Amino acid sequence: MWRNSLRIYGIYALALVATLAFYMAPTQLPFLLTDFHVGPAVTGIVVAGSTLTGVVGALAFPALRSRLAPATITTASIGLLGLGWLVIGTAGSVVLIVAGLLVGGIGVGLVVPNLNLRLADLAAPDRRGQVLSGLVSGIFLGQFLSPLAVQPLIQTIGVADTFALGGVAMTVGAALAALFTLQQNKNRKVA
Repeated sequence: MWRNSLRIYGIYALALVATLAFYMAPTQLPFLLTDFHVGPAVTGIVVAGSTLTGVVGALAFPALRSRLAPATITTASIGLLGLGWLVIGTAGSVVLIVAGLLVGGIGVGLVVPNLNLRLADLAAPDRRGQVLSGLVSGIFLGQFLSPLAVQPLIQTIGVADTFALGGVAMTVGAALAALFTLQQNKNRKVA
């Protein structure tokens, strides 16, 4: 029971952090796009594109779920989000910003249903609704905290570098998680 509780709270934290990072797109990207002299209509289309690719990621999830372990999907989705934000932060053109948004959107589209199913697997049937409500809380809290959490960074290093730093942090986190998972799998085979 205690082990499942730790995993459940870890998934809540992961959902919060992933949403906090993803929500930089609608809240901070318009400011970055003004540096590229992009108008409001194009900005709206660009930001909407990341949401659209989130749908693509969500639709691809069932096929991936049948082939990959949940931990692998989580790691890959956070890695995609991080890679997308790294591309945005280092982009020299609007085309590269759009490419980064599309990659990051696919990552978010994969992570949400994956975390939902992971929680459903961990929760006892009589507590499933309560446990899944925590995921929704983590997502909404991430949306709320995103502008508050990134504003000090933006004031210090700027919008582009904040995207790049977030991208590096998520990519490194995903790489470390992949190494940890590989090590656990090796240990299971040896035992």
